[in-house]
Amino acid sequence: MMAPGASYGCHQSPRKQMTNGHLITGLLGTCICGWLVFAATEQLHGHSSLHGGAHVTIAKVHQSVQAHQGARQPIPIPRSPSLATNPVSMGDPNIEEEQIDTLPSSSTLRHLGIIFTAAATSAFLFAVRPWQWWRKQRNSPHAFPRLNHVQVDTSNPMHIHNLLRQLFSGTDEPQGTPSLGWAMQAAAADADVANVVIVGSGPAGFTAAIYAARANLRPVLFEGYQAGGVPGGQLMLTTEVENFPGFPEGITGPELMERMRKQAVRWGTQMHTEDVEYMDLSQRPFVIRSAEREVKAHAVILATGATAKRLKLPSEEKFWNYGISACAICDGASPIFKGKELAVVGGGDTAVEEAVYLTKYGSHVHLLVRRDALRASKAMADRASNHRNITIHYNTAVEDAYGDSTLAGLHLKNTVTGETRDLPVGGLFYGIGHTPNSKVFKDQVALDHEGYVAVKPGSCETNVEGVFAAGDLQDHEWRQAITAAGSGCMAALSTERYLVRSGLLIEYAPGAVVEGEAPGETAAPEKLLGKENESNFDIAQTQHVGEFALRKLYHESDRLLGVLYTSPSCGPCRVLKPIFSKVVDEYSSKMHFVLIDIEESPEIAEAAGVNGTPTIQFFKKKAKVGEMGGVKMKKDYREFIEQHI
Repeated sequence: MMAPGASYGCHQSPRKQMTNGHLITGLLGTCICGWLVFAATEQLHGHSSLHGGAHVTIAKVHQSVQAHQGARQPIPIPRSPSLATNPVSMGDPNIEEEQIDTLPSSSTLRHLGIIFTAAATSAFLFAVRPWQWWRKQRNSPHAFPRLNHVQVDTSNPMHIHNLLRQLFSGTDEPQGTPSLGWAMQAAAADADVANVVIVGSGPAGFTAAIYAARANLRPVLFEGYQAGGVPGGQLMLTTEVENFPGFPEGITGPELMERMRKQAVRWGTQMHTEDVEYMDLSQRPFVIRSAEREVKAHAVILATGATAKRLKLPSEEKFWNYGISACAICDGASPIFKGKELAVVGGGDTAVEEAVYLTKYGSHVHLLVRRDALRASKAMADRASNHRNITIHYNTAVEDAYGDSTLAGLHLKNTVTGETRDLPVGGLFYGIGHTPNSKVFKDQVALDHEGYVAVKPGSCETNVEGVFAAGDLQDHEWRQAITAAGSGCMAALSTERYLVRSGLLIEYAPGAVVEGEAPGETAAPEKLLGKENESNFDIAQTQHVGEFALRKLYHESDRLLGVLYTSPSCGPCRVLKPIFSKVVDEYSSKMHFVLIDIEESPEIAEAAGVNGTPTIQFFKKKAKVGEMGGVKMKKDYREFIEQHI
């Protein structure tokens, strides 16, 4: 019996090669053969039949048989004594009678002749002609082209039923017959090769995964960690998305990515929240490697997106995370920005969106634009121009930042007059564009002068056959969520066509769902029930929520304590919570975990010196032993925890 998920290969049935002339010739030939056999049977029966189906007795001749032959006299055939008519003397002492069996009647033999004719016809049609076809085709170089394999879960009776129905449906299509020997070899060869690997997430990667999974390709998707910013792409760093179809009231970027990811997982995408560190697109199948696994694939979809640019100010590193940030949605709620004047650099939709968002936390927002006009859409530009808490500074460039331990202000320069001045602000946020994340494969596919992947006009095809690009990685003009999703769809459909055309497609049974961690997925209810107080706090539990639990564990527990600071609008926080929660489960008897919302507990975040989210601080015996910002790989958290438990 084949193992569950065994692959059955099919080749074209020889019946399709038979013509009407073949059928007529075979039918006439077998009818003649059957008639000859029937006539011979009747002739033989004419010497031994009796009227009324009478029985005959076979006499055995002993000593007298030679005498009869010598005299050329007929040998007497005694009749049964039961026959009253036509009696025969039975007194010959040289004859020994033995009644051994009875022969069938004339009508019975006729029926047997007809049955024999039909059987001969069937044997000829279904054995002789296919055998002749086989002899003709076996030396042909095109007799058995490489055909697709169908993945069938033999533990599912419906999958077996569907396979048999396809094999013996009798249609004109080459449904085929199972060739188990070849299929088992092909299944073994393809067992470790995926149809397609999608590198990157966001609207392009997730849409490509949805379409590929619904086509039963069972795609493998690497979401990325830090190489591409954050799993889920730039929309994880976006506040309100108001121009994506289907959401008349708008939707936040993290929530939209959460829904896309869950949809991809639902249809069978194998999801890995890991950075791809190495790719070899020069050999077949392609090789894709992360820190934790290596995958081979017949096709690759590149959807690594782009990373926010930095100004590279002289003092940028000094104030990074201490007043300078590239993510307003991640860090805007930090206590260090509350009630202060803030600045945003840029003139596009991203910069305007961040400026509007930051008005919820800062007292006033300054939008610094190098040109004499905004590049943002009219709707966004009007929103910024009409906002009473936003001031737009045209023809303005940032020269540097100043302050002591945290940012205190900016040195500005007028790009037209050259005049310089200082602007006191407590925070600076970047919205100046992005750099494509093409470093990992820059020497393997063609790039344009800006580092974007070059694709054939009107398609997602790169210069490497079987490699496709989607999203912001290959789009330096439109850069919209909807266009990224559309290109992801194009890439998936192009991939399927390529696999079919190349004879590389491994089609899996539909409905295969692979478990994965979806953005926004929180820990299990029994782990994080809500904010705790004196009545429901249990120090024996591993995972906790709120400042009461933090204070109790900080003073009373000897275990390693991990504190995760998040904010409601933080996209990376949604990614990190389930990941870190699962890592903590591995050390449940050796550490505690507390979740803190900095908007609900700003004084806790301020006292801890938290300037952005997500941030994890580790304590042991009331002493801080480490801090990790952003989203890291599981192995990074494990290594740190094992050093301090």
